[in-house]
Amino acid sequence: MNMHCRCCTKEIRTRMARGLCSPCYQRERRNGTLTTFQSTNDMTVEQRVAHYSKVDPNTGCVEWQGAKSHGYGVLGCGDKLVLAHRLSYSLRHGPVPADLVVRHRCDNPACVNVEHLEIGTHKDNADDKVERGRSLKGEHCPSAKLIAEQVASIRRDTRTHRAIAAVYGVTHRCIGNIKSRATWAHI
Repeated sequence: MNMHCRCCTKEIRTRMARGLCSPCYQRERRNGTLTTFQSTNDMTVEQRVAHYSKVDPNTGCVEWQGAKSHGYGVLGCGDKLVLAHRLSYSLRHGPVPADLVVRHRCDNPACVNVEHLEIGTHKDNADDKVERGRSLKGEHCPSAKLIAEQVASIRRDTRTHRAIAAVYGVTHRCIGNIKSRATWAHI
């Protein structure tokens, strides 16, 4: 005789605990209740986006409450994960070309509010980052090998680039970029 889970009504072929399938039982143990669960399996993509979204009255952002990757909402569509803000934009405006990005005007990666999203190139997105002061410069960048005082010293140094590079443990190209202000231009 096959039993059915009293929560999700799935057919259970293995042992039951309290009349629940294993996922529902684990959820009840974790949350103390079953009422927090609402299956999204039978929902349309639009309904799923609405289900995982919550409006922040202070900012007007529609915050993604579902799964996230690096702060950006993700949603399973078919056999792949898609970015929630990109999906939200495409539901309103149609498909987004693969070579373009959906940018956040609100600087909130979890926001899926179509009014806060706009399409652009990777360069536009990088320019936004610099314009809004979100790009790391100099020694604040995790991959930086030098500090501001060393850069100032390098610029004053008159030896060859290779000789300077050997002292600081960087390449001669790095020294050339520093001296021509292609890098560390803010100093």
